[in-house]
Amino acid sequence: MAKSEIKAIKVKRREIPLFLSSGLQSDKEKRMYYKIRAWAKEEGFSPIYTIGISVPTPKPENISKAEHEYISKSECFIAIVGARWNINGFAHSYSVHDEISIAKAQNKPIYLFLEKGVRGEGGIKYKADKRFTFENWEIEVPEGEYRFGEELRGIKEEICHRASRCESVCGWRL
Repeated sequence: MAKSEIKAIKVKRREIPLFLSSGLQSDKEKRMYYKIRAWAKEEGFSPIYTIGISVPTPKPENISKAEHEYISKSECFIAIVGARWNINGFAHSYSVHDEISIAKAQNKPIYLFLEKGVRGEGGIKYKADKRFTFENWEIEVPEGEYRFGEELRGIKEEICHRASRCESVCGWRL
């Protein structure tokens, strides 16, 4: 009887970089930013780029260059837009709007999270691949329910497939 050999298969976990954009101007917007950031880190997205947080804020004249550089390194672009004081229904940070335009020009998948009551108007409305509404800590889906984990899990699956890295997903919880 021949001795059977069992070889261990090691699965290398590749990095899936993510660009996370937010004006971080309202408390709800900040809470959603940090919640999505924590989720992304827990799910194995690395590195997670954000100008002014994980990426040092460059001189004003170099911000656009930094945005181009870090968005090009990312597999996916997620933007979070919250409501602004005294602005009815329409709000966005100019830096977030610019970053969305850069991501679109680089053909990155764009996921937009809008605080409930904020209309994604102008370029924001047409540039996002998927839009979600959030209120407090949850994401609203078309049926009117709020399911944070399920929607983000769907984003993760799409990113992995678009990045042609399905083989690296073995160690991920999908």
